[in-house]
Amino acid sequence: MNKYNIIITSTFGLEAIVKRELLNLGCENLKVSDGMIEFQGSGKDIARCNLWIRSRSRVLIKLKEFAAKSFEELFQGVYSINWEEIIPFEGRFVITGKSARSQLSSVPACQSVAEKAVIKRLQLRYKAERFPKTGERHIIQISLNRDIATVTLDTSGTPLYKRGYRRAIGAAPLKETMAAGMVELSYWRKDRLLFDPCCGSGTILIEAALMAKNIAPGLKRDFDFEKWGLFDGSIIKEEREKAEQAANRDFRPKLIGSDIDPEVLTLARENAERAEVGADIEFKVCPLNEA
Repeated sequence: MNKYNIIITSTFGLEAIVKRELLNLGCENLKVSDGMIEFQGSGKDIARCNLWIRSRSRVLIKLKEFAAKSFEELFQGVYSINWEEIIPFEGRFVITGKSARSQLSSVPACQSVAEKAVIKRLQLRYKAERFPKTGERHIIQISLNRDIATVTLDTSGTPLYKRGYRRAIGAAPLKETMAAGMVELSYWRKDRLLFDPCCGSGTILIEAALMAKNIAPGLKRDFDFEKWGLFDGSIIKEEREKAEQAANRDFRPKLIGSDIDPEVLTLARENAERAEVGADIEFKVCPLNEA
């Protein structure tokens, strides 16, 4: 079974929550740093993390890490990766980047150099000058920090806070991953009442309902890695089936939300229905001083 260097990114301050979730999934030897947790895992671990970790932002595969104080070093480092084993001829690859406290401070320039390196490597395998980029998406990130370049492949694709249920949001939207982290930090338990007196579009209560019913947050969405040839296609199918079987949809938690704005509560009810927890949350129009 292939092993990968996996990075789970999270919002700063939620690393301990993500670590606890990873331990519950059976992941071991976790290395925690600001905004991320790193460990070695299998394709199954990648599938489980995308499906189950509630407070994470992305699940990345670290392909290489190297010193890069010049564009030549950056080019050679990226070029040395076996891209032909990752990206098919028609694959649509997208280069993203970020830089902090590094000599290579221009992110667009770093992206351009990295893209040239990927293309040149692919040209050796496919004997082509240009590539159609009409196939499945592969998001490659070049991250520079203190002159160390880290090259990662994003297995998630669309950010993981986008669960798929929140098509309608209020004026001050709270990301689903942050809402889940807030519920975890509150030490709320599913057999206790949870009341949100300024619930807005209902994100905190919906995330609490998903937790209480043990519904995997990624169950209703797809991920980029599912469409690649890198993994056995049965992995995500099996993990989805296990997640569906683990859900306790008959459980009814005690969740109440109120807000002064009836229109935003209409959005909250619609979001809850899309998340299939509409029957689990009571929404009512009520000003804060009367809650």
